[in-house]
Amino acid sequence: MKLPRTAFLLLPVLISSLAFAKGPERVPAKGATPGKWTQDYDAALALAKEHGLPVMLKFTGSDWCGWCQLMEREVFSKKDFENWADGRVMLVTLDFPKFSDTVPKEYKERNERLASENGIRGFPTYVVRDGEGKVLGRLGASRDASVKDFTAQFERLVGTMPEKVSASAAAGGAGGAAVDQWLQSHCSVAQRQAFATRLTAEERAEFPSLISAEQDARAALEALQKERQAFIDGVKKELAALSPDEAATRKAKAMEELRALESSQKAKTEEIENGKKAKSARLAELLAKLR
Repeated sequence: MKLPRTAFLLLPVLISSLAFAKGPERVPAKGATPGKWTQDYDAALALAKEHGLPVMLKFTGSDWCGWCQLMEREVFSKKDFENWADGRVMLVTLDFPKFSDTVPKEYKERNERLASENGIRGFPTYVVRDGEGKVLGRLGASRDASVKDFTAQFERLVGTMPEKVSASAAAGGAGGAAVDQWLQSHCSVAQRQAFATRLTAEERAEFPSLISAEQDARAALEALQKERQAFIDGVKKELAALSPDEAATRKAKAMEELRALESSQKAKTEEIENGKKAKSARLAELLAKLR
């Protein structure tokens, strides 16, 4: 029996559907990292604006739309696409599944609203925006889809692609460079890659403070020592300008003031040490997630 021509056109879609029969992977719901898929629309747009990165909104039906699954298999799951997007594009998944629970309850109504606002009439639709939220154009599925063709279409819409922003720089702001250097020194390549995928944006934002905890504590303790020494030096200068009787009175009062200062500094020292221990424990907890 001869199959109709439409059967051959649909064959790639059917094959793709079989390939994804195990079900779609769950995209992170919180936090955003340049070049990594997220469902956190607000976080992605905030980073896009901060770093001047383009945004791609992927309107998809991950567990039922054959063309969506074809694009996942032929484009988005490829290493070449990951390398191309890494640090340069904010990738947002707006999913409309029928058989899975991959979308958090609080996002379902939001996704419907965004689909309406963007005039989505079918899946998949890829809406491309600039860092300020301006819509630059749309892309769709293709039976001959490839990473090269899709990214070329994307770049034509965007124009000049931005410089790469590291995951830690995006998360840590001014402390990003220090985080990058620390990760290079203390973590394996796999762990550095896991930093962007296994930690939330909030957890990555903690890193500048956590990795500098030892240095910050040392500086705080040195400041207390300098405060004590400055008090003693000041009292010595006072005593040198006083008569013996006045000096004796002032010295007695100064000893009381010094004891009060030392008591206050002891409490501050304990607070500093406890804070350092807490940050050290938190750093160990986050590093365990990278293994």
